Amino acid sequence: MHAETFADSQLDLFSVGLINKSIQQQRNDFAWSPTVREELMQLFQSRAGEWLAPFDFMPLATKYDIGHLIGHVVSHMSREGLVKKEDRYFGSTYPWEKDYRGFKSVYMLEVAQCQIA
Repeated sequence: MHAETFADSQLDLFSVGLINKSIQQQRNDFAWSPTVREELMQLFQSRAGEWLAPFDFMPLATKYDIGHLIGHVVSHMSREGLVKKEDRYFGSTYPWEKDYRGFKSVYMLEVAQCQIA
């Protein structure tokens, strides 16, 4: 009987892991949904000509509970040519240089996308 109880407890732990993975997968799927991409495009269009930093996307990430995934979506939109990306360095450009203090990526709507809107 003890072995069955132990096995059952292990199965319970495994099923909790599956549930958590499922929730994370749902967040991931929604982050890449047309809904999120459309709202991001609306944000970029409403602030055309401005560089937007990761902080600017946080209200949308919070609204849909997708957290850091929003950054992956914006980065992908940059690779697709929908928005342009610029890395802003604090100090020098390379970590092996004396004054390197990191960087942040900022994004702006591409001019062609501004004209479409």
